[in-house]
Amino acid sequence: MPKPNGRDGVSKASICKWCKEFSEECQENASKNPTAQNDLELMKENRRLREELAETRKENLFLKKAAAFFAKGID
Repeated sequence: MPKPNGRDGVSKASICKWCKEFSEECQENASKNPTAQNDLELMKENRRLREELAETRKENLFLKKAAAFFAKGID
């Protein structure tokens, strides 16, 4: 029996199996309807957008700090 991995007690083998099954299901759905976005593509886009949002938030915070720094110098 595989050893549990992580805080949820789910083995790494189970997670890998589920991911493989999900990927196969997405590929099967995509082959049935090639014009529609499948779940895997949507998940990839969602991840990319989350990373982009996180980077934008960091940049925004930096710009706020820079503006405050330069505003102090004007006084």
